[in-house]
Amino acid sequence: MTYSVATVTTYDLGIETDPVSSAYLVGETAELSCKVALPENNTDTVSVSWAKQSYWSGGETDVPDDMTFFNGTSGISTLTLNSVSMSDVAKYLCRATYHVDGKTFSKDSLKAKLFVREISEKRKKYRLRLCVDTTA
Repeated sequence: MTYSVATVTTYDLGIETDPVSSAYLVGETAELSCKVALPENNTDTVSVSWAKQSYWSGGETDVPDDMTFFNGTSGISTLTLNSVSMSDVAKYLCRATYHVDGKTFSKDSLKAKLFVREISEKRKKYRLRLCVDTTA
């Protein structure tokens, strides 16, 4: 009788720190970040991408690579949205794609909500006065 033994390999890979929901004012720079586990073997690789999910349609679109940065040493990926507007309001997720032992698989983070709010003209004037008035 012949027996075969299957070898099971487990990987402790995925998202270590999820992005955090945040609120910004129109025109500010928004940053979301996540941390991914790095493969132990130098021949294995990980790439990180970001996706935006619309509140209204539920559809998901990839965020352009020029808006993201991935540090392959620390495992931290940052999404930067310069001069946010109301069109940036959405849920964002970080996706780690691993190429390990000839296999490819992806892990998604929890979704972080990005809120953007406008300031009325009245509040802009008040805010400016608070910044400039130093006679008090």
